[in-house]
Amino acid sequence: MKEKFEFDNDGESMNIYAKAFTRIKYTGKHGSEFDKKHANKHLKIGEMYTIDYTDICAWYTDVYLKEVPNEYFNSVHFENI
Repeated sequence: MKEKFEFDNDGESMNIYAKAFTRIKYTGKHGSEFDKKHANKHLKIGEMYTIDYTDICAWYTDVYLKEVPNEYFNSVHFENI
């Protein structure tokens, strides 16, 4: 079974080049169902989080957060604040 992806970019996506300690908001939108399920396990929709660092790859960017050590999340789940 193919996994569904949501790519509707509303122009609010986070800046993947944001520096450490930048605050971002978790939206719970976009990305694969697997990514959303993982993020929802650790994060609350509408809450603000602090970037530790980002890992920019060819097709996606992983975001590491100060509040959730040893986990990473797809950048499409966040927006700038």
